[in-house]
Amino acid sequence: MAPGPRFAAASRYQPRRLPSKANMAKDVGRPTNYKKSFNRQAYVACLDGGFTDAKLAKLFDIDNATLNRWKRRYPEFCASIQKGKDEFNCVVAENSLIKRVKGFSYNETTKEYFGLDENMKPIIRETKKVRKHIPPDPHSIKFFLKNRDPVRWPDREVVEVEGLDKLGERLDNAHKRMKDASSPD
Repeated sequence: MAPGPRFAAASRYQPRRLPSKANMAKDVGRPTNYKKSFNRQAYVACLDGGFTDAKLAKLFDIDNATLNRWKRRYPEFCASIQKGKDEFNCVVAENSLIKRVKGFSYNETTKEYFGLDENMKPIIRETKKVRKHIPPDPHSIKFFLKNRDPVRWPDREVVEVEGLDKLGERLDNAHKRMKDASSPD
């Protein structure tokens, strides 16, 4: 049976040609809004503000997909973001650790619910302010010292066992005693 008109067009199908390398080098489409000055802006935003990728996209007024495209297309842009984020994370972690090592104080304000006013809004009042102190954390201190000075504060203990030289002799004697005790006289 001969193919009907439905399949006639399919036999003339020509596969779509992929663009050549020469054509791919040309910038096709809308021009990018990326500027080299964004490298420094991204670095400072990540370092000082702890910006995430979503916040960076809002800063540059672009979509998250565009930010990811820029990170792939411009390695110096991606490196500046990564450097800013890494330095921010280190600073935050170190400051938090030092705070836990030293201990810290803070003010706590207690608020209580007193009912509803005539507009049916809750009445909440401050009842007291208290200064609280968090003492130094021993685990944080241990972690800090192990990493700051590993020679003086090693992570493991060295245990020396004495009497190993006589161990073989003692085992032989114990074996003989067991043999003598189990043998019938």
